[in-house]
Amino acid sequence: MDVLVHCSMSSLGWVCGGAQTVISALVNVVTPDGTIVMPAFTTWNTDPANWQDPPVPAEWHQSIREEMAPYIPQISPSRGVGRVAELFRSLPGVKRSMHPIVSVCAWGRLAHEITREHPLDCQFGERSPLGRLYELDGQVLSLGVRTNSTLHLSEHIGRWQGKRMQREGCSMLIDGQRRWVEFEDLASNDSDFIAIKDEFERDTEHTLYGRVGSADSRLVRVRAMVDYGAWWMEQHRNSGNSDMEQEAAG
Repeated sequence: MDVLVHCSMSSLGWVCGGAQTVISALVNVVTPDGTIVMPAFTTWNTDPANWQDPPVPAEWHQSIREEMAPYIPQISPSRGVGRVAELFRSLPGVKRSMHPIVSVCAWGRLAHEITREHPLDCQFGERSPLGRLYELDGQVLSLGVRTNSTLHLSEHIGRWQGKRMQREGCSMLIDGQRRWVEFEDLASNDSDFIAIKDEFERDTEHTLYGRVGSADSRLVRVRAMVDYGAWWMEQHRNSGNSDMEQEAAG
């Protein structure tokens, strides 16, 4: 079993031992013969010109680029991925991909294979860890979480109107020196991801439902979710009815 885990501790309710107990339970179920994968995003390490929540004054941009701490996989803290994923990245035997913005961590049989390559200009595409989980036909376990990050891969695979590249930047170490590096990748928008997930569950029989603690939980195949997501985007993002297109028009 190779599984990408999204977990909300607050949705689980009180757990004796907290995040450590949750991780131990996952390890016991998956075993070293499988692989546990979790996001370890460092979205604080991005170009301030793209910040929206909140934005920062334009006159700050260059100073932020010059002073931003570089991504160091052994120590850089994750952001916005929850307590379980943040603890998981620090555990012995866990591998972390080298992407300075959207790294993932993995433990188990295929941890090295999943994390070994993560090109700067392929955050969520076919050459990313998500792409390898797709090739492996891994699974996604959502514990009290409504979103599903594999739909970012759907954005790359699907043929929908309005696709565009976005310039991004980050701080990273090159030959031991901190450098600000810029690159281009597909501009992503997750505003319709919950709608896609909800319709996937309604239209298909690929979702296994359960309850862990107080949390509604779901298990789906990566390939089934990604393929459906790509199809959905081709139908809705091309129609002018998606949230993303309405945002762009407004």
